[in-house]
Amino acid sequence: MPYERNRYCFMNIETANRLVTLRKEHNLSQEALAEKLGISRQAVSKWERAEHRPIPIT
Repeated sequence: MPYERNRYCFMNIETANRLVTLRKEHNLSQEALAEKLGISRQAVSKWERAEHRPIPIT
């Protein structure tokens, strides 16, 4: 079901904007945040544009 998959993959814009604000308050670039989290800069960029959301490891 494409709808079900997409429903869980996208982040809402308020959360994305909060992530940008927090990153900037801590004087971190997307690249620096990505390095701290062990992910790619592209993943951080997608989160900040609300194109994707972090998927927790279970």
